[in-house]
Formats: sequence, C-alpha cells, structure tokens
Amino acid sequence: MRNTVIRVIGATWSTDRVEKGSRLRWRNVERSSSHGLDDNAAPVAQPKGRKRKFTKGGDGESSQQGGLNPASELRGKFMSLIDGMISECGSEASRLAGELTEMQGRWSETEAMLKAVKDSHSAKVSKLEVEIGKLERNPGKTASSLLKEKKARKAKSSEVCRLQRQIESKEMGDEEA
Repeated sequence: MRNTVIRVIGATWSTDRVEKGSRLRWRNVERSSSHGLDDNAAPVAQPKGRKRKFTKGGDGESSQQGGLNPASELRGKFMSLIDGMISECGSEASRLAGELTEMQGRWSETEAMLKAVKDSHSAKVSKLEVEIGKLERNPGKTASSLLKEKKARKAKSSEVCRLQRQIESKEMGDEEA
C-alpha cells in the first residue's frame, strides 16, 4: 500500500491505495501557517527537463511515455483536469464579460430615458408652480367665487341681449311710425 499526496493551497489530493481502480478523493486541510501548508507537509517538486507526453493506448486510456509510475500518471491526470477547469473558467469569464458589456449598454440607455423623463417632469412641475403662484396672489378667487363670477357674466350677457332686443324693437317701431 502506498500513499501519494499532492498539495494544493487549502486542500490535499489523496489516494489511499495507488493501484488500478483506486478511488481519488479530496480531504480538507487546516491551514496551520500563513502560507496555507501544514507544518509537516513537504512541497511537491515540479518535474524539470523534458515535458511528459501522453498518448492514448489501445484500450482508450492515456498512458505516459517514459515510465508507468502510478503517482506520475495520477499527477498527469490531475494536471490535465486542472487545465480543463482553467479553460472552462476562461470561457465562462469571457462569456460573462460579454454579458457585462451588454448590460452596461442597456444601463446607459436606461439612464438616458430616465433623464428625459426627469426633465419632462421638471418642466411640468415648473408650469404647475407658476399656476399655483398666480392663484396664491389672488386668494379671493376660490371655486365658489369663480362660480359667482361666471353667473354674473352670464347675467350681464343676458341683460345685454335683452337690451339689444329692446333697442332693435324700438328701431323697428320708429321705422313703422
């Protein structure tokens, strides 16, 4: 039985048994130092020299050229998995950046419409304030006083019409005589 631990900031990648069909699992690790590593953990050395090449075997499994060390094979699969996740994150970030740009454009349009509505509202408020000012200068002109004034004008109009008829009838009477 052999254990291999690959250190990742804040977590460890652990296999209980490194053999065919072994299950991989994540295990949380307490951060015991400011660097995020346990005191007893040794850093994993990065391989130097030539890059490892992976090829597909006859059974569809990827295998490593230059040795079949199970830890190295798992490390390679792990790195491939991380590369895929990073690529997905980059694609998602690009998509979200595009959506953000689109939303900023919509926001600008909405702000312009809001400003137009505010300006229109401000103009209407100004007109109403002028009308209110006029009414405040003549406080005697309430609704009832305006109705009385209207009735008086109507009465004057009726009186004028009556007088005109009277004058016309006098003129007609003078012409007949």
